Parts: sequence; C-alpha cells; structure tokens
Amino acid sequence: MKGIELLALGLRLVGIYGLLKGIQFISIAIGSVRQYSMMMPDEDFSLWYVIFGVSLLVYFLAALALIVFPVRIAKKLMPRSDEQAPLVQVGAQELQVVAFTILGVYVLSWAIPDLVSRAAFLWNTVRMEDFYGPTAFSERVIGACVSLLQVGIGVYLCFQSKGLSRILMAIRGLGYRDLK
Repeated sequence: MKGIELLALGLRLVGIYGLLKGIQFISIAIGSVRQYSMMMPDEDFSLWYVIFGVSLLVYFLAALALIVFPVRIAKKLMPRSDEQAPLVQVGAQELQVVAFTILGVYVLSWAIPDLVSRAAFLWNTVRMEDFYGPTAFSERVIGACVSLLQVGIGVYLCFQSKGLSRILMAIRGLGYRDLK
C-alpha cells in the first residue's frame, strides 16, 4: 500500500463520517426552523430553507466526493514524491504527512459546518437583537471567530502537512541527540 492509498482510505473514512454528521445537521436544522417558526408565526422562513438546503447540498457533495474520489483528492493533497514505493519502505515522515493531512480534512469536516451554523445564528442575532439580548451578538461573533480559526487550522494541516512533519522530525531529532 502506498502513502496515497493510505491517505485515500483516511479521506474515505472522513467522507463517511461527514455523511453521518450531515444527517445530524438535517435534524438540527429542521428543529431550529420549526422552533423559530412557532415563536414568530408572522416571519417568512423561506430564506432559511434555501440557506439550509444549499448548505446541505454543498456539504453532502463534499462528503460524497471524499467517498467516491478519495484517490484523486489524495493526489491533490499529497506533496509530489515517488508514488511507486511500497508502504514497507515509507519513512515515518511520509506517514506523518498522511496523518496530518487526514487530521486536517477531519478538522475541516466539522469546522466548516460549524462555521456556517455560527454565521447563520450570527445573522439571526443581528435581525432579532431584542429576542436574544444585548450580549448575544458579541458571543456569536466570538463563536464565529473560533470556528474561522478552526477552519484555518484544518486548511493549514491539509496543505502544510509536510512542513509540520519536518518540524516534528526535527523536534524528535533533538531529543534523540540528548540521549546519546
């Protein structure tokens, strides 16, 4: 098994996890819209349905892409290297690159829906400030910033995994030299 295949396996697992989280998101979205529609019967929630529908469509397409095309995605994410080497000859650094990339895709799989959800709640808080209270806006902004930071960490893990692996190997090397 090659490093690309290992990464593809991890991406497929993240895609399956994404499908399950998408189903959970559907139940939360339906419950939220129903709750708000009961609290505000005069409000038109067709825009909410469109936002949730588009978000779910994009989310499920991304999860399905991870399941159906994991090797293509893995080739785009992995740095260029000799792909013919078997796993037995793969060093620890390449395995770490694969692991960091899988971790980055995993972080993105829950951080992006969380960011969309927090942005929707922030938008709703702006529209109904009297309902949520004076401190709700700042709380929602902080939550959205945290989610944005998580997305940034996920993107960094995906695309800078080779650099992180080099740093980890250097740190390990420092400890090894101290033992000699």
